[in-house]
Amino acid sequence: MEVKQCFKDKDGRFVIIKGVLHNREITIASIYAPNDAPASFFKSFFDKLTSLNSPHIIIGGDFNLVANPTLDRSSSTKISKAFPRSLTQGLLDYQLVDTWKTHNMGLKEFTFYSHPHNSYARLDYIYTTPIILANSTKATIHPCVWSDHHVTSFTTKFIGLAPTPYIWRLNEALLSDVVVESETAKSIEEYFSLNALPDTPPSFLWTAHKAVIRGLPTSHPKEVLQIFEQFYSSLLSPNLNSPTSADDSWFQDINIPTLSTTQVEKLNAPITTSEVLKVIKSLKTGSAPGPDGFSAIYYKKFASLLSPGLAQLFNWILQGGNFPEEMLLANMSLIPKPNKSRFLIPDREFYHFLQIRHFFQHHYLLPHSDHSTIYEDLCRTAPRQKGLISQIHGSLVSVEDSLTLKYRSQWEQDLALDQDVMDWDRGWLNI
Repeated sequence: MEVKQCFKDKDGRFVIIKGVLHNREITIASIYAPNDAPASFFKSFFDKLTSLNSPHIIIGGDFNLVANPTLDRSSSTKISKAFPRSLTQGLLDYQLVDTWKTHNMGLKEFTFYSHPHNSYARLDYIYTTPIILANSTKATIHPCVWSDHHVTSFTTKFIGLAPTPYIWRLNEALLSDVVVESETAKSIEEYFSLNALPDTPPSFLWTAHKAVIRGLPTSHPKEVLQIFEQFYSSLLSPNLNSPTSADDSWFQDINIPTLSTTQVEKLNAPITTSEVLKVIKSLKTGSAPGPDGFSAIYYKKFASLLSPGLAQLFNWILQGGNFPEEMLLANMSLIPKPNKSRFLIPDREFYHFLQIRHFFQHHYLLPHSDHSTIYEDLCRTAPRQKGLISQIHGSLVSVEDSLTLKYRSQWEQDLALDQDVMDWDRGWLNI
């Protein structure tokens, strides 16, 4: 931040900094309000703030007061004074909004404990202008061991930029659900009973209620993700009840095609820089970059510089090294199937990025996928560039084999989820 102006109270009660951050003019102020005469203090503070004429403002600190006597303290007795008129009027004039309350509507959490009164209160606040708040993602109260006050923070993605345009519309079908209807009615009643205070402008009260209701349909994202995680973890996990080695004895009587010693040696040969370079040059620019965000264009642009490092990494992994954690991440899309329920997980098509570690574990060609990542393409390096797959594939796997994805049409990919769930140890026994 480039500081343009700086003002501070003679008693050290507030500091105001005006400057430029990310090419946007902004004013940031820190407050430590006194216990006595708060009205005159806040009048002096906002008089100074007015002289700066800044479009974007962030104010934070210990206000030594509670904004809402009902929500911001644990005791019903009047042990903490409410905001004076000079403060509430200043917040209204600049349209400053309580960041923590906005992100945690209806919750109670405190930043200070009073031993004499044996009660908790939220005395620490961060207020900001609507545009900054609209781009914020969260506001949190953190425990602090070196102070009698907890730390309050909020996170914003952009300073001074209008949020991405998005037209929200209530999904009216949800209101036909008895549970959703009941929860919505309860939330509306609770909101107005807690926030309809004498000093709250009706315009603020009405507008804020819409934000609360918008959040209801997506108020449990973690629970939704856990349901998907449990379903697919169960579906794709190894079958612990698979037959034992004793039950596999019938494999001994089957004539299974195997690789020759020469073929194994060629497959196990180290990956060279030239092989990686050829694969990079053959990458399709439309391939999905995966969670790391680096697309095929990046690899093509700097192929000569990246290929030595990639070859070294791949060979290190083949020799027993561990994958970088970010290379094991994947994006997953669950798309509702035609004429199926949109609310049942099994009725959603499972598009995923194949795990690349199987190639390094077995030095074998990965199945083809129209949704492959850059790393998947690079992982096909050694077998594809040496032309070994075309030589040995027909002798190992028949066209009718369900794993021969090369011969499978796109519409048949839907079957892969059921057919390809198998015990990989037994699958590789065939090879």
